[in-house]
Amino acid sequence: MHATTIEQSSKCRTTRTTFIINEKGIVVDKIDKVDTKQHAQQVLSYAQGE
Repeated sequence: MHATTIEQSSKCRTTRTTFIINEKGIVVDKIDKVDTKQHAQQVLSYAQGE
């Protein structure tokens, strides 16, 4: 499993989206509301749920 985060910035707002990618390179989930303080835990929670 691999997680890739994309950050998009506009004049007054930054949004982050994380894509969860499996061993075959297929996107299996997306986290739209990334909490920067809890991001590692968000990804680990997903990994433990599989």
